[in-house]
Amino acid sequence: MPALLSMSLCVVIWSLYPLVASAGLETMGSLEMLVIVLVISSVGSLIIATAYLKQKGLLRKAIEIQSTLPSQAYVMALLSGVCGVFCHVFLFWALSLTHKGGVALIYDSWPIFALIATPFLMKKQWKQVSLKEFIISLIAMVGVALIVFSDEKIDMSFNSFNIQDDFDYKILGGYILAFVGGYMVALVGVSQGAFAEYFNELKDDFGATLISQIWGRTISVIFAIILYMMFSEPHDGFEINLFAVMFIGIGVLIFGGALFTYSLLKANTPTISIMYYFVPVLAVFWLWIAGESTINAGIVTGGAIILVANIYLAVAGRKASFENKPSE
Repeated sequence: MPALLSMSLCVVIWSLYPLVASAGLETMGSLEMLVIVLVISSVGSLIIATAYLKQKGLLRKAIEIQSTLPSQAYVMALLSGVCGVFCHVFLFWALSLTHKGGVALIYDSWPIFALIATPFLMKKQWKQVSLKEFIISLIAMVGVALIVFSDEKIDMSFNSFNIQDDFDYKILGGYILAFVGGYMVALVGVSQGAFAEYFNELKDDFGATLISQIWGRTISVIFAIILYMMFSEPHDGFEINLFAVMFIGIGVLIFGGALFTYSLLKANTPTISIMYYFVPVLAVFWLWIAGESTINAGIVTGGAIILVANIYLAVAGRKASFENKPSE
């Protein structure tokens, strides 16, 4: 499969995530749907990874590497699994509280949030973030503010520097959850990549990624079940939206990630990943077509600011990486 086709399929699948999740949440609670989705993705990733590694003759080697992993590797796997739960549950929660189009734009613009938090979390990486990049990231937050405060249900107005008594904090909380969920996605990506690096001896990046997926999904299932037992409220039952849980569990979490990784491995240039930024645009479009969301000036303007900032930083980062690459 050509890299461009692989990335295009990935973009379409990921962009449908908010719409399909919204449909599932109509008959299921967020924790119920999350547990079922993660069980499906965990079993699916185990089957696919085992079959792939066996077909490549790498299964025994992978097991040998696994048996010698340091404790730091399992910390990365644990971080991946826990953040993998929070990113999805925050998205589900946000979709049930506030404007679905705004949530999709904010959640799917997670790379810019990761860059903003870098200086406060990772001193080593801060040296690689220029002042210009950091300022552009902050400008992107203007886009987030436009999306949030354009929501007619918030009615943001001030009287003597005090927010009105009828200010809808629940709606604002939904946007905050989308923001935090987006950052959780960034942490999942970083931790899964760090875990996969321990399998460099396989000389198969895709196989290493699949192994990382197994660990991350398995830990996510265990953590999600614990959360469900602790916080789920008694009710009469729920109706499983089979299409929604299968699409998210297999389509989004397994094949979407696999298609993304495959396209990066097969592409002649890493800039193909910039196609990812079609995801939030398409996500809002699908929600609008389905009548699940509206489009207003704040959504369009705020989304444009965020996406342009993301694309600029992605292009600048690829260019810098290319220029700093040592000549053969």
